[in-house]
Amino acid sequence: MLDRLETMVKQLEEARRAQRQLIGDASHELRAPLATLRANVELLSLGGTAPVGDRETLLADTLAGIEDLTALVAQLIDLAREDQRVHERVPVELDRVVLEEIDRMQRRYAGVTFAADVDRTTVIGDIEALTRAIANLLDNAGKWSRAGGMVRVRLRDSALEVRDDGPGIDPADLPHVFDRFYRGSRAAGVPGSGLGLAIVAQVMASHGGRVSVRSGGGGTVFTASFAPTDP
Repeated sequence: MLDRLETMVKQLEEARRAQRQLIGDASHELRAPLATLRANVELLSLGGTAPVGDRETLLADTLAGIEDLTALVAQLIDLAREDQRVHERVPVELDRVVLEEIDRMQRRYAGVTFAADVDRTTVIGDIEALTRAIANLLDNAGKWSRAGGMVRVRLRDSALEVRDDGPGIDPADLPHVFDRFYRGSRAAGVPGSGLGLAIVAQVMASHGGRVSVRSGGGGTVFTASFAPTDP
């Protein structure tokens, strides 16, 4: 009983530490977009006397900033939930989830072709969390692929491989791609919060699996390896 109690205390302390870290990181990341939005709104509130050259551009920038901030807050909520939730473990038809998310991403990235090579695969896990992780991997590949390019998705032997044909990841950035809020040296001008891959890593760890990355001039490959299902 004492051993179990000590373990519970350690888990609680770790959860509190993770929560404090998340709050600190979030506070830092939210300051800049909020300051920009406030400045834009203040200029727009001046009406016809606003010292701006193009009010339509300013309004478009403001709306885009709101969308980015909304996405960031949603991902922060996902991270917080993943830190605290108790997963409901059920059999998940991973191949069906992958194909459904491929269809969704194909509509989002119409200029990129998603090619699937998917075997029937069942894992034990939380379908909501696994769907979110798979969606993030596919979204990342679609975002980084060139126009007219291809994302190759392969599911076999309890491993999901997602390969894009983008510019690749700088070697100096590779050790940090799963860190929260990390944005690589080639991410300037590319939408994102630096949280999507962190969520993938968190979900995989909570399911007894792992995610890895390798990259070169011919694109980037992410591999999510799931814990094998007991026969």
